[in-house]
Amino acid sequence: AFALIWHARIGELVIWNRNRLRSEGLAENLVRLCGEGAGRECEIRVQDDLSEADLDEATLLVNTAPVSDELLVDPEALGPGLVVYDLVYHPAWTALLKAADRRHCKIISGLEMLASQAALSFDIWSKGMAGNVRPVMIDVLKTRIKDQWPQ
Repeated sequence: AFALIWHARIGELVIWNRNRLRSEGLAENLVRLCGEGAGRECEIRVQDDLSEADLDEATLLVNTAPVSDELLVDPEALGPGLVVYDLVYHPAWTALLKAADRRHCKIISGLEMLASQAALSFDIWSKGMAGNVRPVMIDVLKTRIKDQWPQ
């Protein structure tokens, strides 16, 4: 959420969490980041559930819940213009990614995040001497899971 506001400069974010108190705390910090750090206003909304209308207007859905075999959103609400990013990386094809793929969404697997984190860690430990190792990390992961890589 912080990266989306800071780097992608999004102006509106809807937070849905199974724990409303956590959502509200995150929203407060995000509003503060927008105003004090980014020097602009952002609309941050906390909701108890996501409706089909919310997803109709959305361009990106990011799942951060550590669930791989259950859907926390109605698959019928996933439309072809939506980018669905599931941070879960095991299994490679989560229930959300499968549903999003069937609904012709653009999907991004948590394996992308895993490879990026590994590459960044390696860069930190090697003090940048190895160059960009992310493509190597991706190749290793693809070799490891073979044809299971979500595309």
